[in-house]
Amino acid sequence: MADGENKGYSCDVRDSGGAELGEIPYVMMLEIMPNEIVPGDTFQLTVGCAKLRLSCQNFNNLDNYRAFPDMRPRTARWRPRTSPHRATPRHSRSSNHGAT
Repeated sequence: MADGENKGYSCDVRDSGGAELGEIPYVMMLEIMPNEIVPGDTFQLTVGCAKLRLSCQNFNNLDNYRAFPDMRPRTARWRPRTSPHRATPRHSRSSNHGAT
């Protein structure tokens, strides 16, 4: 915050928008400020890293992208590959060895 009772405090922004859609602009902070924010308080927003390849492309900064874009998200579960054909054993356990 640049002035007001929260001068000098900072926090991460969780979400923002509305202005480009013709709606009332909003800023949703990740944390609560220690004092009430009142009309007239000024602040500065700085774009941070979204950790997405697309974000780096938008800022022409793909050379500095240091994430793992092709890894599955944590919510994805590993599933073994399944074949439409089941493998059949080469030898049956019930074979009669030495039987005539």
